[in-house]
Order: sequence, then structure tokens, then C-alpha cells
Amino acid sequence: MVHSGNVSKLLNQEEINFLRIYLLCQKHATDALRFIFDTHVPKSLLTSHLSKCSTFFWRKDEKIILFPVSGGQVKSTDFDSSLLYKLIRNTLNHKIAPPTSGWGTEPLPGDRSEADDIERIRCYRNKIAHNTEFKISNKQFLKQWEDLSKAVNRLNQGAKRTEIESLKCTQFNGSQKNEIECMKKNIFRMKDEIHELQNELFSCQDEIKDIKDAVIDCRKDIEETNEKHIPHHIFKIR
Repeated sequence: MVHSGNVSKLLNQEEINFLRIYLLCQKHATDALRFIFDTHVPKSLLTSHLSKCSTFFWRKDEKIILFPVSGGQVKSTDFDSSLLYKLIRNTLNHKIAPPTSGWGTEPLPGDRSEADDIERIRCYRNKIAHNTEFKISNKQFLKQWEDLSKAVNRLNQGAKRTEIESLKCTQFNGSQKNEIECMKKNIFRMKDEIHELQNELFSCQDEIKDIKDAVIDCRKDIEETNEKHIPHHIFKIR
């Protein structure tokens, strides 16, 4: 563990690139998602808004945050990027048009709607979680930084533009050692969340298939009933 000294000297440039993208995604991109959610669901309407979607499939840890049993006040500042994305996608779909290529699909470079940028943040979060080397090349860094930072600035209307530009050239020193350790822990947590979300998706797909099968069976039963109880000449006219 690093206790003092310049962290930049202990990390190579590709690792520093990764750390900067991670902090951009973890802090500023999350704040941008929160800005969008708070714009559509102000603090005064938060509890009533959540009560309308209490039957939605929430993980146990999400339920604790969204519906505190102790009577505590729910706050959007307690929502991480994964929960904010889930809330925006599933509870604000009547206010925010879906991304150009649809939810769950990586946007094309020219896709720049509000939902496209929300989806873009999700994709970068997944890329971070799947980067097992904790490294990003200089070429990839410049491309990813421009893409993600512009998306964040569009969503929060440039409110954090100065802070974001400052992060791009931040020199990491001993004071960031805790952030580096937290980063590693958060990335492993992201992987677990992504795995859970994938399981939820597969479960939903199975449920949809079961519903479709049930509808087909019902139609067959109706047709068989009609054939048995409606005179043949009348059934043909129908």
C-alpha cells in the first residue's frame, strides 16, 4: 500500500489514464445522471414518485435505499450510477424518449440525445468494470475522454466543465491513495452489479416467453371452444 510520495511516479501513463476515466465516470457522470433525475423528479415529489414503482423488480440493497423501513428520508444523493440509470430508464420512460438505438445498446458517435448520453454513460461504466488490467492507452484515452466528457457536459448543461477539464490534467499524489483503493473495490462491485443485471434480463426474457406461450395456449383454447359450441356454418361466417 502506498503511504506517501507521488502516486503518478508509481503508476505508468496507461494506469493514470484509466484512473482519470474512472473518476470522470464515477463522480461527474454519476452527478450528471442525478441532475437529469432530479430535474424530472424534484425532492418534493421523490417519495410519491417512488411509491408508484414499488412493485418493480428492485434488488434487496436497492429497496433499502429507495424504501427505508426505518422511516428515514430517501435522497437521490444516496443513489449510485447503476440505480440512477435503472430509475431513469424504468420510471421516466414517459418523460424521456428512448435512445436512438434503444436502451441497452451502445450509441453511435452521432447519437447525442439526452437518452443517448445516459446510455453512453452506462456503456462506459461497463467498460471500466471489464477492464481487468486497469489500463487505457493514450490513443483510447483521448477518444474516450472526449466522448464521455462531452456527454456529461451536455447532460449537466456544462455545470462541471471546469472541474472536468481540471481532472484531465490532475497529477495524482499520495493524497489519492484511498481513492485508488476505493476504485478497485468499486470496480469489483460494478462487475457484480452487471452480472446481477444480466441475470435480471435473462429472468425477464424467460417471463416474457412464458407469457407469450400462455397467450398462445389461451388462443388455442378459445378456438377449440368456438369450434365446439358455435355452429359450423356460423363459425365460418365469423
